[in-house]
Amino acid sequence: MVIGITGRIGSGKTTVAKIYEKLGAVVIDADKIGHKLLEKSEIIEKIKNTVGEDVIVDGKVDRARLSKKLFSNRKLLFNYNKWIQPLMESEIKKIIEENRNKTVVVDAAILYRWRLDLDYVIMVRAPEDMIVERLKSKGLSPDEIKKKMEAQWNEEQIQRIADFIIDNDGTLEDLERIATNVWYEIHQS
Repeated sequence: MVIGITGRIGSGKTTVAKIYEKLGAVVIDADKIGHKLLEKSEIIEKIKNTVGEDVIVDGKVDRARLSKKLFSNRKLLFNYNKWIQPLMESEIKKIIEENRNKTVVVDAAILYRWRLDLDYVIMVRAPEDMIVERLKSKGLSPDEIKKKMEAQWNEEQIQRIADFIIDNDGTLEDLERIATNVWYEIHQS
């Protein structure tokens, strides 16, 4: 079984994925897949040629600089995503295939951009003020938060593809209870 977890940046997707990992799921973190790709020499070279040398520091991609540059230029972000997203999708599909006999959870804000064979999609949502506070605590500026949120689908769009919606507007214990209930509902169907 393959479950996709999606939602806006800072909504709590990764926390739900970790809850499911404790329940026995194999978790694929799309962000980590992307970070590993950025370590490959051919990717570094392509970024240097398409995004700019200023995001390469000591022969490595400076993710903070890359993010800042991409989210400041929609066309650059679009062109970058055009070639990086298929690579990420391919890596995710390989991991899913390697774990076909297990419950696999794909944690990805941009799940909707990939053609993955998902049995269920779970949307995690949180009030915007909570999202902004979480992202500020991670060191993002209000401008960076705004640009990242604008680059993603809004909640109404995400809801259309979701089989389940988890509201993350309470405590961690509330989230664990709700996520666990969804887990068991999925596994009983």
